[in-house]
Amino acid sequence: MHMFPPEHYLCGRTLFFEYNEQLVLDCLDFLRPQGMLVLLFNKSYSNMVNMAEEPWHGARYKCQDFDSPLISKLNNLGLNPDLSVPDPNPYIATNFSLVKAKKSTLYPVVVMNEASCRVWYKKDNNFFLPNAFIHFNLISSTLSKSYENVALSDVFLTLLLQFLTETLHNATLAGYEYSVEGSPEGIVFVIGGYSEKIKVVTKDTIHALQSLEVDEECFKSVVSHLKQVYIDALLNPLECARAVRYSLLENKDPSLLERFEQMDDLRFPKLLDYIEEFYQTLFVEALVTGNLSLKDAVEVGGMLKKLVKKPLAEKDFPKPSVMELPEGDFKCLIPAINKEDTNSCVMHYFQQGPGTFLSACLNDTLAALMTEPLFNNLRTKHQLGYSVFCQPAAIHAITGFVIVVESQANKFSMEYIDDLMNKFLKDFEKTLENLPLDKVNSVIESQASQLSSEDGDLYGEATRFWHEIATGAYVFDRPDQQRLAMDLVTRESLLEWLRLMTTDKRRKLTLMVEGCTRNNCKTTAPPTAQPLENIKSLMKNLRTCPVNNWETSQSVAKNSRQAAVHHQSQDHGQILITNLCDFKSKLKVLPYHVTRE
Repeated sequence: MHMFPPEHYLCGRTLFFEYNEQLVLDCLDFLRPQGMLVLLFNKSYSNMVNMAEEPWHGARYKCQDFDSPLISKLNNLGLNPDLSVPDPNPYIATNFSLVKAKKSTLYPVVVMNEASCRVWYKKDNNFFLPNAFIHFNLISSTLSKSYENVALSDVFLTLLLQFLTETLHNATLAGYEYSVEGSPEGIVFVIGGYSEKIKVVTKDTIHALQSLEVDEECFKSVVSHLKQVYIDALLNPLECARAVRYSLLENKDPSLLERFEQMDDLRFPKLLDYIEEFYQTLFVEALVTGNLSLKDAVEVGGMLKKLVKKPLAEKDFPKPSVMELPEGDFKCLIPAINKEDTNSCVMHYFQQGPGTFLSACLNDTLAALMTEPLFNNLRTKHQLGYSVFCQPAAIHAITGFVIVVESQANKFSMEYIDDLMNKFLKDFEKTLENLPLDKVNSVIESQASQLSSEDGDLYGEATRFWHEIATGAYVFDRPDQQRLAMDLVTRESLLEWLRLMTTDKRRKLTLMVEGCTRNNCKTTAPPTAQPLENIKSLMKNLRTCPVNNWETSQSVAKNSRQAAVHHQSQDHGQILITNLCDFKSKLKVLPYHVTRE
């Protein structure tokens, strides 16, 4: 700042501010064939004769001048008609002025509410940058009809992403970002970047949705790719445990296991039928935030409406639901997909019920207090595994808590790890009772201060608001509400909450993914064909539910009483689940829940 005037602070060290024609000509004069150096690397060159050897690493090399005829030819090259300067990038922003709003709001407000589309709008009044974000959700009832449709949705999303990569390439070069993700309700799009051209990017994204064409070869390639993605995920013992947990607890949203099982039965005509059905009945919900006007938000809504052929009634929106675990301890033993890998996982999942602001605060604070002693006890003292952690685990607003130990099966048995995890949880109650009150209060205050912190940027604020809209909660002041709930968190309330996870009436699910127990196990992944058979064998042994059959879950949802759970055996006082489908069919479906208080 002492060297350059204010207008040159950013570029003073890197840019020339005085034009020197001779300097430019001198630089261009060096760009001639006579001065070029071409380096060629190939292992076969090491066998050539008359090779020199550099003294440091012994690499063999040879220097050779270009032939004079080649230099002469290069000096007299004409213009190459195949080379051209690209057209100007239409997405590059040039106007970075800030939009003035007559009236600003603290939270998003609805500016369009029609049968086919609802648009929320929030003008940026915190960061004052020429940026904007547009979120929109294509809500369709098509996904909730079958597991097959969910798998087809994964294929459709992958094809769409490939198409958008080409369509929006120039937009990404101009600084715009986008994402496309599947959800239980449909497809969620996020577009962000400079506010001037973000409507153009959105318009082109919508056009890509309308003009997407797929062929059978691409379809087969994507199906093969997704199968490998699922395999790679399930090879990880922790992801495998999560997949089985979701398979048990999700009412209609299939886990990786069910999605993988669907892949072999997918056919190209089914994908075409699915895409047509998906667009047949839609509802679009959007959020426009940042340096855009109310008129811009309404204009975005007008673009999105064009996607809708027939509006989806709000009563027909998919509502994700969760199965309720019965009271007691349940265990599921899962052989690892990679039979030669020792990596294993033991997961304790505690289902706590429909979430509230207070339950979320209790779980977050409990995890903060438990993390250090959990690591010190199971990782440092007992050296059970390379990864030991605990965290809240909510599924569709049904709160839960997990404790996980990842280890090697040839060092410790699953039962030994399970026993130590149970012992730790019982001992932690005494640890929490004896912990100095000032330390407990310090952790509580730290959690409260995190809730009080402001959003760091426009993306964080937009993401927080969008989460409220996408879940249907619309509690835009959630941090403030949770901050008030934190006032109710004390050592006594934490102990009471912890005891719910140690009583006989708790709802606990233990998942054990056991790897190779031999001492000569390999650590490399097996060939691709082997995991394919292992996953199919796993699903057969666990007896997962038949695909495309949700009749059982729907009928059980109407039954308010909790059915008795039949089991084949008990293991250390825990009910051993040997048939996932039979176990799940006897569970009660919890009502659709959104945390608003």
